[in-house]
Amino acid sequence: MEMWKVTIVLLITINWPQETRLNSIDFECPAPQAIDPCSCREENIFSGIHCEGVQSLNTIQRALGHQSPLPIPWLYITNSNLFDLPPGAFYNISVSRLFISGSNLRYVAEDAFVGLENLAMLVLQYDRLFRVPSNSWPPLGRLKTLSLASNFILRVERGAFEELPALESLILTGNRISHIDKGAFPPTVKFLSLASNHLMRLNGSVQNLPNLERLFLTDNDIINLDGELGGLTKLKMLDASQNVIKTLGSDTFVDLSSLTNLDLGNNNLESVGDSLHPLANLTHLSLSNNYLDVLLENSFRNPTALQVLDLSGNRVTAVDLSLRHLSNLRKLNLTRNRLVTLKHVELKWLRRLRVLDLSHNELTVLKLSGQDLGMLTVLKLAGNRIKSFSFNLNSLTELDISFNDLRTFSSRDLGNKLGLRVLNLEGNPWTCNGHLTDTFRELTNRQVSIRGIPVCPLPAN
Repeated sequence: MEMWKVTIVLLITINWPQETRLNSIDFECPAPQAIDPCSCREENIFSGIHCEGVQSLNTIQRALGHQSPLPIPWLYITNSNLFDLPPGAFYNISVSRLFISGSNLRYVAEDAFVGLENLAMLVLQYDRLFRVPSNSWPPLGRLKTLSLASNFILRVERGAFEELPALESLILTGNRISHIDKGAFPPTVKFLSLASNHLMRLNGSVQNLPNLERLFLTDNDIINLDGELGGLTKLKMLDASQNVIKTLGSDTFVDLSSLTNLDLGNNNLESVGDSLHPLANLTHLSLSNNYLDVLLENSFRNPTALQVLDLSGNRVTAVDLSLRHLSNLRKLNLTRNRLVTLKHVELKWLRRLRVLDLSHNELTVLKLSGQDLGMLTVLKLAGNRIKSFSFNLNSLTELDISFNDLRTFSSRDLGNKLGLRVLNLEGNPWTCNGHLTDTFRELTNRQVSIRGIPVCPLPAN
């Protein structure tokens, strides 16, 4: 998909009610010769006028000025050479959403957006802005979505967006921001992305934003979140992955009572301690690719609503009783850890578990019973050292036990195999004999899709 479409899909996703309302206008493209050198496309949510490679705003004004009494749903200006937006740059063009990308834009004049008082969305991305053009905002009193992604902005000063009283979604992804003043963001903001910048700390900039629901901090250099998330009582999603966070305090998430999704993957965490205790509504948690080796028994005591837990890429050697409170868990990912054994008592609490991934550990023997894991449908065990297994899992439909040390097995090892549909056995050192051949024939006759059947000579009879 073209990059501009990827951006628009993201913006529409986070502003769906607003977008549904704006797209209710029955837009019809003008005659091609009337808007030359621009063009028009009717593509549902992408409908609008495209001006690509245009070297002058005067050209766009002549082509689009007063073309229609109804606003253009989208005006796309891409891959042009504008350098700046002068005063009154769009004074004679009626547009609902303005998208300027890859056009060498470096400066926005104070009155550049005069005439766009009804603009709902503004995107200035993949350009060369070094600062937030705060002085240009006053005409945009109804602007709800602003993206300044992929520019060269270095810092965000206090009150940088205070002239945007309706702003709800702000995207500053992919800049070079290393400092944000406290009070930089308006209290109206619901969606805030600071991803892919150079932040080491938040400096209190996101504290006490009463309406903030989604916060993206991924791919920065953040060391610590302690004391930074106070007052975010409506926050539902927090992505702080790909940072350098090493510890979490017991009060780090104390105000995040509404949080449902938390991603702390790709950090330097050695333990989560009791930091998760305030997160009673958490349903999705990623702690992947950290340095966790011991899972404490009470770490997951309070977030009992968890449905998806990703612990992949750590150093966990034993699960012990750390998961015993997670009776609502649906998916557990423990791939790429250091598990040597997995005892029945460690998993028996997960009565609603549907997907279990234990790939790339050091397991040698595994026995699982449907008495406790009666809803398990997908089991992944690739890349271990399993020599034998025994599963009595009535609901199992997919099993991956590839690249282990299996030499033979019986269909009885699969328990009630009537529900099994996909079986991956490739990469095992099979010992061919009549018993193994009969097992594969039986599974094939039951219409199980098998990958990795060894090439064994058929019995003489």
